[in-house]
Parts: sequence; C-alpha cells; structure tokens
Amino acid sequence: MTTASLDHASSEAPQSRSRWWRRALITLVIIFAAALLLPITVRQVESRMDPVTGSMTWKTTWLFGITSGPQLDVSPVETRMKTSGIEWTPSWQFLHNTHRNIFGGVTRYEYECGVHPPIYELRPVLTEFAASSTDEELRQFASLMQSGTAAEQKAAIEAAIEKGLE
Repeated sequence: MTTASLDHASSEAPQSRSRWWRRALITLVIIFAAALLLPITVRQVESRMDPVTGSMTWKTTWLFGITSGPQLDVSPVETRMKTSGIEWTPSWQFLHNTHRNIFGGVTRYEYECGVHPPIYELRPVLTEFAASSTDEELRQFASLMQSGTAAEQKAAIEAAIEKGLE
C-alpha cells in the first residue's frame, strides 16, 4: 500500500500576497498620476455679457487650442428689443475666464474675473422685466444702458428690478 503525504500548506498564499502588492502599487501609481494631472488645464471657459440686453456668450477652449465656437444665451430683453425694432450694437463685456482640470475642478490660481455690467444684477428677473415693459420703456432702458452715466444706469437697473418683481 502506498501512502500519499498530505501537504497542509496552501500553495496560493504567496500568489495572493503578490497580487495584493500589485494592486496596491497600481493604486499608488493611479493616485500619483492623478495628482500630476490636477494642475494641468484641459478646458478654459470664457464668458462675456452684453451690457444693454444681458445676453451672454461663452467660448470653450480645450487642451491643445481646440475651440468649440461661441455659445449664445439670448436674453428675453434682447428678444423683445428685436421684435420691437429697437436697435443697438452688442458690446460684449468680459465677465470671467475659468481654467478647469481633467476632473472638472478649477486649477489653482486660474480664475480671471472682470467687472460685471450693471445689467448683470437684473438677470434673475430679465424675463419678467421684458414681459412687463412697453416698447417705449425698453427703448429708454436701452438708451440709458448704452450711453447713460453710471448713476443713471444704476437707477434704471433698480427701476427695472422693481418692475420685474411686480
């Protein structure tokens, strides 16, 4: 009769340990690579606003200079002015420029901000203001936003906010 020796030691123990170390090493490499990528800007978004109508435009520039053309957000005031035949020339004023990393976060020290035009404060009630204003009121508003003094523009914006909140 032949006897077979029993080997109670598992032969898989060294392999599972080496797999654990590989997983840990791969995880560390991924974390290190992510940390290196954080400060790299892959997307830059610039926005501008028309100080008369409150319409906005965005331009996105991707890594290596690839640009997705400007996106336009036409405000209700601009729509009403066009249908009423009120003429003006858009003057796109710089609002901000953000630089984003591969994870979508703002890269360190890469946020540029301009001075917003007075109409920026009217944005929450632009729809209501445009709907409740007469053509003549819109014409006067546009004239003040184009050529009024800072005090006149501020007063016009405050009156427009009140009108929009009625």
